Amino acid sequence: MILLAKNVLAGDQVIFKSSQLDYSKGEEVKLLVKNISEEKTFGFFVTSVDHLVEGVWKRIRFDASCPCQARCKKGMAYLKPGIMRDIVWNQKDDQCALVSSGKYRMIIPFYKKENKSEQIKIISPTFQIKNK
Repeated sequence: MILLAKNVLAGDQVIFKSSQLDYSKGEEVKLLVKNISEEKTFGFFVTSVDHLVEGVWKRIRFDASCPCQARCKKGMAYLKPGIMRDIVWNQKDDQCALVSSGKYRMIIPFYKKENKSEQIKIISPTFQIKNK
């Protein structure tokens, strides 16, 4: 099963793909992000993680690709047309603590390569971490 979250801005498209919605506590969360545009290249800096707490999304990880307790200073990564990239999260928050069970999502703000002031926020399908 492939689950998609799609955001479209002026015909440009980037999608998240996931083959599962449920993860065991401590299991690596792996999503795929793909640029399905035929000609636009998108850039991004961070992949943040939110936790749903009492009906409100709370940011628990600023950038899943950085070591916890660090704000990486990295350059923009580019996603060219047709390219897919793995997004992996180790289920740790910004303080390096393993997160609790519950509902989570990932967010990536993308920018058009030619216009870095125009942001497209891509939100993954909601996934769940369970105590198993």
